Amino acid sequence: MAGMLLGQTEAPKFEVASIRPTAPGAIGTTVNADKDRVTIRNMSLTGLIEYAYNIRRFQISGAQPWMQHDRYDLIAKYDAPDEPLTVRDRRTRLRMRDLLAERFGLVLREETKEMPVLALRSERNGRKLTANPTGPGATTINRNDGVGMSRGRGVTAPDLAATLGMILGQPVIDETGAEGRFDYELKWTGDGGPGPTIQTAVREQLGMRLESKRGPVNVQVIVKAEKPTEN
Repeated sequence: MAGMLLGQTEAPKFEVASIRPTAPGAIGTTVNADKDRVTIRNMSLTGLIEYAYNIRRFQISGAQPWMQHDRYDLIAKYDAPDEPLTVRDRRTRLRMRDLLAERFGLVLREETKEMPVLALRSERNGRKLTANPTGPGATTINRNDGVGMSRGRGVTAPDLAATLGMILGQPVIDETGAEGRFDYELKWTGDGGPGPTIQTAVREQLGMRLESKRGPVNVQVIVKAEKPTEN
């Protein structure tokens, strides 16, 4: 809801957490979420916000340069009983929101903005999907030397749209009308490569298409944030 301040409501908390600037020369970003801890290496504040709020970079507004360029290592521990993976993931993200509010003084305001988006729609000849009613779904994305592959198992059409949004770096809205859960596999290359672009791969391999339009997108506006003290 527009105007709502986030990061100030009661949420599960980490028992102990350490946030330190990443050592110079570090390469690559890693995120490991285990049963009792989260370890993140070489991530910016905007990256931490993406993880905590399960959003993408295009959904963050008002970031100052340091919020995108300064990098941090984070180790946070908590004591929790055995939980289903989806429950643990949701609660871990809530803990991360609380931590960002405490250590970075982060305050966000949620808004809805009209912006260019891609609509995921079904081709007239029908979708090329394999029904799989099991869930919750799981998705992987791999990229290597310009070649990409994404595989989904037991996912929904909104799940697929969100995955394509991550790959393309812009909002993708599900307008396929597809119901239930399904499996898919998508392979593509970058522009100018020997294989299909991702837009062509979506059409040929999934029986869907991506069309440009404008639409509403939920955005988190950074109202306040400051560099954390090392601990």
